Amino acid sequence: MRLSSNIRRTDSPVVRELLLEVMPYSLAVFVPPSGLNREYTRAYGFEMEDIFAFGLRSVRAKWRAIGYPMEEMPGVLPVDPDMPPEEVAARQIRLLEAGVMGEPNGHPDSSPEIQRIYFDVIAHSADTEAVNGRPLTVQWRFDDADPWHVVVANGSTRAEPGEAAHPDVTLRTTWGEWIGISKGTINPRSALLRRRLRMRGRPRGLLAFSRAFPRRRSASLT
Repeated sequence: MRLSSNIRRTDSPVVRELLLEVMPYSLAVFVPPSGLNREYTRAYGFEMEDIFAFGLRSVRAKWRAIGYPMEEMPGVLPVDPDMPPEEVAARQIRLLEAGVMGEPNGHPDSSPEIQRIYFDVIAHSADTEAVNGRPLTVQWRFDDADPWHVVVANGSTRAEPGEAAHPDVTLRTTWGEWIGISKGTINPRSALLRRRLRMRGRPRGLLAFSRAFPRRRSASLT
């Protein structure tokens, strides 16, 4: 697909929706076979982080040049826009190696480091405008991993380890099940019906959650 500078700025929501749909697949475009075998890139004098960082800089520059900076399209690239490309690349590859991103993995890593990186992505993927100025606290309780929660608010959205004092929504499941749901390999409705995912909260909180984390955006997490 080719995009040129004659695309109108009024098309920005359409462009953003398209990017939200395709971005989940972009991370795996350059993934060496045989379990992320790093020798495939080292044979040419590059680490995977070098190639991912180069690609990120190139993509950001191209979209900025045609008038659609990714920083102005929430959820498209759910990371801190001030984070250096090298750090973004290193985090992406850590999530790939942990089985949290990329191909389905029945036993993704749930170490504190991986959870911290993952929930930072979750926080940056939230649509802060959807909460209408009323902070939303979403809590995850895992049967086999540490709990985390995300506070969605304009200008102060953040992810923190542990349980929240007064969550608006609580999700209970296993770490692997939730990663599958966020990837789109597990249907959330099916998980709810099978009691593999349980949700608790007042109607207002559940509605705010569905708006802050719409289905397409949840898939963009990975």
